[in-house]
Amino acid sequence: MDSIIKYLFNEKYNNDFILDIIYGVNDDNIFYPIDGQQRLTTLFLFHWYIYNCLKEDRTFLSNFSYETRITSANFLSLINSNKINIDFDKDIISNQITSNISFLNYYRKDPTVNGILLVLDEIHKKIQPYIKAVNNKEDIIIRLNNIKFFKLDIKGDYDDLYIKMNSRGKQLTDFEIFKSKIEKFLSENNNGFDEKIDIDWTNFIWDFIKEDINNKDEGYRVDDLFMKLFQFIFEMLYYSQIEIVGKVEDIKKLEIEESSLDFFELFFIHIYDNEKKEYLNKLKVNSIKNEKDQKTTLNKNINFIINIFDILSSLGKCKLETLFNDIFYYNNESENDEDKYNKICTFDDNLNVFNNDNNLFEFTTIRKRILIFSVFKILNYEYLKNKENIIDINNIKNTCFNQLRLIINLLYNTNNLSNNIYYQMKLIDRIIKEDEITVIKDQLDKEKKIENTLFTNDLIESEKRKLDILKYSTDYIKQRIYACENNVFLQGNIDFLLDNRGN
Repeated sequence: MDSIIKYLFNEKYNNDFILDIIYGVNDDNIFYPIDGQQRLTTLFLFHWYIYNCLKEDRTFLSNFSYETRITSANFLSLINSNKINIDFDKDIISNQITSNISFLNYYRKDPTVNGILLVLDEIHKKIQPYIKAVNNKEDIIIRLNNIKFFKLDIKGDYDDLYIKMNSRGKQLTDFEIFKSKIEKFLSENNNGFDEKIDIDWTNFIWDFIKEDINNKDEGYRVDDLFMKLFQFIFEMLYYSQIEIVGKVEDIKKLEIEESSLDFFELFFIHIYDNEKKEYLNKLKVNSIKNEKDQKTTLNKNINFIINIFDILSSLGKCKLETLFNDIFYYNNESENDEDKYNKICTFDDNLNVFNNDNNLFEFTTIRKRILIFSVFKILNYEYLKNKENIIDINNIKNTCFNQLRLIINLLYNTNNLSNNIYYQMKLIDRIIKEDEITVIKDQLDKEKKIENTLFTNDLIESEKRKLDILKYSTDYIKQRIYACENNVFLQGNIDFLLDNRGN
């Protein structure tokens, strides 16, 4: 910034000023900038400030906007309109903009908008003394518009160069790089992804950090939380859809749509998960390709991700906290003795990843991951049935309580869960979509059961027995059974109590 000011206002400074490299792609004589947003925006803001301050015609400035950041684009449209009139004799430019009736509250949640406001204040503070001393404003305009473009014809991998160039200064976050890749991947079928991720979903994430007064880099924190949530969803979709087999002949039997494999590969290459990447490459040998690839699974996955973010955004931070607190409690948390009768104990696992504490978006143990993903699956299933009801958390709790109680009993009485998530999620999907008693009965039928879940016949028999009793029990008896299941020593295994229930 200081170099630009020196170039503009020091008549003795006649050297060319090199702004820096703007990286992008040239396509049919149209230049698409990929990196250099800050440098281009700073150049624009100098034009905006000087043209406004000198009362020059600035209509051409409306050509500057953002294509992928909807909030930023709307804000730029506002400051380029006639709705904003700046008094340059006052100290703070940003206050005049944010106090304008046309400035919307959600603009404050956009890191780009906040950055623009800060830069305008800085330009105003540094440039105002020079502007007042200007004798010939035409000289300043000529210097400002004396921009030369030098083309550097660089060959190679655009994405690789993009990442390397940003390592020169403030590094792009993982999420910013991933976001650019997934938006490119979804270009033909994004279902509003671009706009939602920039506005509704960002507003949702923002609610978790806005009260953290010690947070000095809010934009980075938002990106970090986004990345945690995306990684959790991608990994759980992968484990629940990709059967892990060791033998080459078994791999050859798996026929999966290549588009779905490409979708997973996009993410796992990004996070440098070479094990999953190599396995996906093995699966591609026998995958369903070209016109035979109907993209059925891919479209389901894209819709699932969009639905989950829409659901979470619709519920918001407060309702999500309430929902998880109304359904679950864990050992170190509850001081209310009534919880054991009306909630589900998750023992050492705190499932409420929507709390503002060390548990925020922390998907740690495998049980915790499967359970939270099961909640996401239930929310998506209910959302597809009736989108309006998804904000009714009492209805959600009543709908999923018995399903989650059964799932937790199965998970907490089974070891080595990580080895067979693919099969376990198949059974959990059935529990979510069908009657629990029917599903459990089928699991005892050799012809209908889902193999390799690691849920033993004894465990399935035990759950069937409980379901049969609960079906004809009073609320009082049901609550006592729930309380026994929630006991930290029993953890759902209450056969011996049921044997003696008459006593």
